[in-house]
Amino acid sequence: MSLRPLALLALLSPLTACAQDAPSPEPLAQVAPEVPAWYAPPTTAKVWAQELHSPDGWTGTPTFSRDLRTVYYVRWDDPDYNDLSSIQELFSARWDDAAGVWTSPERVEMTAGWRVDWPHVSPDGARLFLSTNRPHAGHSSDTFRGRPVSDFDLWTVDLRPDGSLDSTTFQPLRGPDLNRQKTREVATIGYTHNETGPSTDLDGRLYFWTERLDDGGGRRDVYLAEPDGAGSYLEPVLLPFNTQRRESGVAADPRGQWLIVASEGLRGAGRSDLFLVVREGDGWSQPVNLGPAVNTEHDESSPDVTADGRTLFFTTDRPVEGVPIVDAGEGAGPASTMHWVDLTSLPAFQRATSPE
Repeated sequence: MSLRPLALLALLSPLTACAQDAPSPEPLAQVAPEVPAWYAPPTTAKVWAQELHSPDGWTGTPTFSRDLRTVYYVRWDDPDYNDLSSIQELFSARWDDAAGVWTSPERVEMTAGWRVDWPHVSPDGARLFLSTNRPHAGHSSDTFRGRPVSDFDLWTVDLRPDGSLDSTTFQPLRGPDLNRQKTREVATIGYTHNETGPSTDLDGRLYFWTERLDDGGGRRDVYLAEPDGAGSYLEPVLLPFNTQRRESGVAADPRGQWLIVASEGLRGAGRSDLFLVVREGDGWSQPVNLGPAVNTEHDESSPDVTADGRTLFFTTDRPVEGVPIVDAGEGAGPASTMHWVDLTSLPAFQRATSPE
């Protein structure tokens, strides 16, 4: 099926040709002879691994080591926007093949003391990307009304073959205007100059979302930063399918052929929904709603996909039995939970990605 393309920004034209020749992701079976028993995604989105969720707060989209046996995800226990000690924290757990269960989740000490947003393991399994408000060189600790300005930036850390983190490699990403500093002048303007939700493909392209109203975007928008070939990134480019409302999440196909985007500004079931955008020639297709097997009248956001391109994980605040109602200072509602679905089983995905 050929979808009507949007005009792609001129700066992106060179990348589309190389994307057509991007290598297919290495099959998981070549890394692990058997995928773990838990890996059987449903055809309609369901809560994933509820035993790993926060008992009294929010839980965010998971991401996995290449063999699917180590998971990283974010929990915000007892969330409170007005309490600086109440923070989103990075957790990990390991799948026990013999027992057929996930081990008890543990906080990742490398990021302790700082807020962490959506993590992402690169499809080659070599690096973990995340967003954190940990200060770093070149970003001064600005203050506003006696409080530190919470400046989220994109960081990376190497993954060992067993899925554990090499904390000696933990560092912010580099590139012109990539991690834009959040200052006191924009401290109260939403998520302005906070970079989060990283996602990568096998060619090293980096997708993320942020608010950069001074660049002419909407509220939250999705950007692309091309690798520069020397370990850093070129200047990020605003992607053309963004709307004047919030795009708060993006997940890249490992082969670079499509994106899953969370958007409030596109027609959907309500609030934020998940959409598929396909790369076509020198542009992108019109966004396609993934349909009722995924989207509801509640928020669906922060997507991530497994390295085989098969399974979609996302965060939603739809009611789930056994999940608490929380009030972080902006009104009570169901805590956010981790959901998953077999992306390749969805009719909207099949139609949009099938050969013409």
